[in-house]
Amino acid sequence: MLGLAHLHEMTVEEYLHSNIAGRTELLGGVVYDVLPRNAPHRYAVRKLGVALHSLNGRCIVQVRDVVAVPDWKGKDTPEVDIAIITDKFYEPAPTSADAVALIEVSDTTYECDRRYKIPLYVAAGVPAGLPVRRLPLRVHR
Repeated sequence: MLGLAHLHEMTVEEYLHSNIAGRTELLGGVVYDVLPRNAPHRYAVRKLGVALHSLNGRCIVQVRDVVAVPDWKGKDTPEVDIAIITDKFYEPAPTSADAVALIEVSDTTYECDRRYKIPLYVAAGVPAGLPVRRLPLRVHR
């Protein structure tokens, strides 16, 4: 049969060792391309990063990188806009157990963030999972 594609689910551990080209994230065991960021999104993430800079020394403010949720045996490694994580070395990536807060700056991804990512973070025990809509910055609960 021609044209049939097979879906191959991955664990976080498999995904982090797969060296997939491009910006991707693992959601529910499926690899997705990350949408390109627009200028307002980039600006909002930079502003949040600057605002959270005072946490240095107590936590690391990780910008636009992956976090394994809930751990390396799970099926989710979202690219988080802002992750406030425990200050230590991570190999290959931090997990939700290391997170103080995971923040998504939502614009075109607001519905996905609100319906999938934020509930995922909360279910994994992250003390704060906040979607932030872009300019002006507003935190939604």
